[in-house]
Amino acid sequence: QKTERAYKRRMKPIGENLRRLAKYRRQALILPGPLIIIFLIIALGYRPYMEHINKLKEEHKEKKELLRRYRERVEEIPRLKEELKALRERTEEATRICFREKNSEEAKSKFFQMVSSETQNMNLNLQEPATETYGDVDIFTMNISGRIVDIKPFLLFLEKMEKSGNVLVESLEIKVEDPNNPVTLLVNLKLVSCNLRVSP
Repeated sequence: QKTERAYKRRMKPIGENLRRLAKYRRQALILPGPLIIIFLIIALGYRPYMEHINKLKEEHKEKKELLRRYRERVEEIPRLKEELKALRERTEEATRICFREKNSEEAKSKFFQMVSSETQNMNLNLQEPATETYGDVDIFTMNISGRIVDIKPFLLFLEKMEKSGNVLVESLEIKVEDPNNPVTLLVNLKLVSCNLRVSP
């Protein structure tokens, strides 16, 4: 009996160690299952997460680009204002000679009558004014040609046209028709006027 009790005392720690080892083995077999599931969840969620991150990066990049363009436009505003001011001044100067009629036909008729009334005593051919339209502005061009003997009335006519404030001389060519008879002159003249249409 003493020997049996001594044997049991010696074997007790060994049995406890064996039971503890068996418990650890069971835990070792149980643990990989949850870990694999966790890894799978992480792996499945990683790609959408990275795609979302990349999308946010692209949106941030686009916003920065838009902000940069906006700042550039804001910086250009003073320069554009100066250019607009200069353009308005040039436009006002260019349209200074224009008629202010409701439609182009009225202005063209007034231009033609103005010229014809001053040249009725001269041997000149007046062509119907040609019209070019740019927005609210009509440009009229009239070609005049003929023969003159006395140049003084013709020069007075040109002076009246320019003083009228509505006509400009674009080109003028005067030459002798016959060198043996320098009295007769050939004249080719181009006059320009315009109309700035006004609201009724």
